[in-house]
Amino acid sequence: MIYAKPNRTGCPLFWHTQIENALMELQLEMRLLEMIDNLNLIGEENPLWEGSASEFEQEMRGLDKDSDGKKTGMMDRMFYNGNRSGIMLMELSEATRRIIKTNRGNKAHYRIFRLEQSE
Repeated sequence: MIYAKPNRTGCPLFWHTQIENALMELQLEMRLLEMIDNLNLIGEENPLWEGSASEFEQEMRGLDKDSDGKKTGMMDRMFYNGNRSGIMLMELSEATRRIIKTNRGNKAHYRIFRLEQSE
């Protein structure tokens, strides 16, 4: 358990690291990282994927197929509105080192790195 100094309210803050980690794993953004790996967005020969949020969404929707090649609809549920992929990528870029957001002109550009496998 982590204790933090009282904030402006004068109340001490406590964080339980196991609970915090469990809640982090339940977030939709963390599920998206799992899907990036499970759907093989980053091929074996490439160290990373890069592009805009709309390009990311198009590629993930294209990979969203079951073993028979039929669309599963998981990405339709994940990206339920037009800007959801950009929001999720931006939040992940702040929470993890696997996704880096840069600006190219007036457009956000993302670099998604492969999950490093422990030996």
